[in-house]
Amino acid sequence: TQKKDWYVEGFTTEKSQLFFDVAKLRSASVLALREIISELDASIDLTNFELKKYHKFVTDDLHYKIIQRMRRLFPSDLSIDVSKILDRFSEYFDKKLSFKNPVDGTNQWMIARIIRPKSNDFNTAHKDVYEIFDKWRKIPQMINIWVPLCGVTEKNTLPIAPRSHLLPENKILRTMAGSTINGINYSVNSIKSWDDDTSLTKLPLQQDEILIFSSHLIHGLAVNREKDISRMSFEFRLFAEAEI
Repeated sequence: TQKKDWYVEGFTTEKSQLFFDVAKLRSASVLALREIISELDASIDLTNFELKKYHKFVTDDLHYKIIQRMRRLFPSDLSIDVSKILDRFSEYFDKKLSFKNPVDGTNQWMIARIIRPKSNDFNTAHKDVYEIFDKWRKIPQMINIWVPLCGVTEKNTLPIAPRSHLLPENKILRTMAGSTINGINYSVNSIKSWDDDTSLTKLPLQQDEILIFSSHLIHGLAVNREKDISRMSFEFRLFAEAEI
């Protein structure tokens, strides 16, 4: 039933242990962040460092430097078992999947999202297929996986627009990547409205759950309304392997 609903709604949630060890990913992320922070500013005392208190250890300037380093990580950078991820997701979707984008031949990276409380660290509403389509005029078969690592609550979880993957493009009003909205420049292709709607649904994920959703699904605007908790998540895309 859940898989059937997935095709209609455009998303589903699953326990992360069905696909990979999220605790290991969380530990690897802590180590990676500690190394990067120490490299950028050796004066910072990281004795009591923890992900959800990340905002207490960094300035705005340091945060932006860290994000530049964390937005393109490959599974090997975090000692993640790629073969297990691909085998499990391929079995789940009954389709051979890969990290390799069949349109441009590049290997897809993982993106670390660190959203500090009451900040502008979030992206606007968008679809991930536009990034490839606007450059290549093609859209491969692809899927998004969102992995919350820490600090995810009802006040800062990832909002989505259920069934928006079914909307025709003439119902969607969007910008190109690099557009400025309310004085803030966004690298994603921002969506202003869909079928004259702008409402999003927040999904309260449970501990160690992951969100699997269509790359055509509208999502974003994950504002962190917590007062003193940083939210960290990973996201990555998998592609259907091109048939020979």
